[in-house]
Amino acid sequence: MSVATLPPIRDADAPFCPGGIDDTPADLIIESSDRVHHHTHKAILAFSAHCFRNLLEFPSPTGEDANPERDGKPILSLPEDSVVMRKLLLALYPRSSQAFVIKDLDGIDGAVEAAKKYDSPVATTQLHAALRDVQLMDNQPHRIYAIACHNGLEDIAKEAAVATMRLSTGRSPFNRYFRLPPPEYNYISAHQLWLLENFQQEGAHSIASALSEQTWSEGPPNPDAIDINEYGAVWWKDVVYVNLQEVRHAQGCGMRSVGDDYDVGPSSWFFAHVQHLRENLSDMSMETVTQKLTMLSPETLKAILACPACSALASTHLSRLSKWFSTKVVQILRATASKTNFTEGRFV
Repeated sequence: MSVATLPPIRDADAPFCPGGIDDTPADLIIESSDRVHHHTHKAILAFSAHCFRNLLEFPSPTGEDANPERDGKPILSLPEDSVVMRKLLLALYPRSSQAFVIKDLDGIDGAVEAAKKYDSPVATTQLHAALRDVQLMDNQPHRIYAIACHNGLEDIAKEAAVATMRLSTGRSPFNRYFRLPPPEYNYISAHQLWLLENFQQEGAHSIASALSEQTWSEGPPNPDAIDINEYGAVWWKDVVYVNLQEVRHAQGCGMRSVGDDYDVGPSSWFFAHVQHLRENLSDMSMETVTQKLTMLSPETLKAILACPACSALASTHLSRLSKWFSTKVVQILRATASKTNFTEGRFV
């Protein structure tokens, strides 16, 4: 790049702008490859990164070899661009305020590499923690998966793979034609993408299987129990209690016999509800399944409202089932993910 085409020098955004930290004036300027000046503090950089500590311990050159300065502060030029440098510096600085919190994934892939290059366990720890941030993991798991694969972070790759199964198709990065993939997909192999897709297919099958099992998850009751009606949610009971008052199912509702004396099943409406969800759910994400467990068809709602016991308790019990099922599915998906090493591109 010729001198004429160099971008103009500009200051970084807060907190690495001039006067960004009022009580500790900056004493070192780090210039990124795109000529952005980051106003920093030697003591913090030396404490947080071994490479900077060693670099700053050397006497500053003088004469013609002297480092360029600005406002009396030496300028240290580094090869990382400003997006990566900002993430690296945020990870090097202590979390003294919200200004130093990492809030997005832009530049983190390069910052993880830079933290390793500059020998900073502090930055590495903070960047890994950012990749595990619940909000980022829930909203952008595909990007985190790619960053983890590119940097050999297997545990984070597994967490991200599981998190991709939380997203419905509508919130997936691939829900529209011609939409660009996550930018970090440029850095991983087609085999790693295939492993993620293979896991998602196995995960969807696992969710579907677990959903089918929910029609029997709270039964059949133990034939040696003193009271068979002590078991399960409202759809597994013959009699329920609302405000200490006994409430019975309508005729034909409640537990149903499917064989011998102790071979019983849940209310017909619950069995039909889960089977309908299982058979008509093309998007096997945790988000969609757990939501639809509590969404009743007009036919199912009519059956529930016709029963005093179910109309009183079914909504509450379905919400509890949805929360419980969400936790169980995460466990199933983590077990499924444990069979694959995504960063090395192989099955375990």
